Amino acid sequence: MKVIMYTPWPNDSFGGLAKQYVAAAQNRTDHKPGRNKTYFFRNAIQGSLHDLVPTDRLYIMGHGVEDLTAIAADSDVQWSENLRGLGYSSYRGPKYTQAILKPNELIAKLTEAALPTDFVDVRLWVCKGGDRQFTDFGWEFTAKLRETWKAAIVVAYKGYLTLGPQSGRKRGAMVKTDESIAAKNFRMVINNDQFFHLY
Repeated sequence: MKVIMYTPWPNDSFGGLAKQYVAAAQNRTDHKPGRNKTYFFRNAIQGSLHDLVPTDRLYIMGHGVEDLTAIAADSDVQWSENLRGLGYSSYRGPKYTQAILKPNELIAKLTEAALPTDFVDVRLWVCKGGDRQFTDFGWEFTAKLRETWKAAIVVAYKGYLTLGPQSGRKRGAMVKTDESIAAKNFRMVINNDQFFHLY
């Protein structure tokens, strides 16, 4: 199984952290027996997801936008008008105007990256992407995604997320804190709005 950490953002946003995480995850010796995983980093270039098969796993990396009127995921990339021509929108955040992707824009990135239409396991590595009191992004993205990727199962998380660049582990917490637990403890399947434990 290929596990892909995918950043759909310009300027390789999230790329440094994702590459460190992938290297550490690949070197872990405590994976479950029989679960052969190979970790990769991919970014938003044409065709970068063309080789994925239904048994692979795709993590889409972004920040959650804490604004129910802005149904989007964002990045650390400061907005410049040339990003509009590359398929991004803008959002006025607390510090500066940021590049964001609305659900249909993220789907356009997946299409450009040639994600096969029989792909199944999509995970939104977006803080609180599974918390409807925080954002509807996951639900709108899932509805639009399943128009083309009809068998897709979209997983999101109800808490704040971190990647362990040294440990190769995915961690997080329900609230912003220095304490963290395995992110699998608060993941959910968007398709049926239920908590669900996956491998």
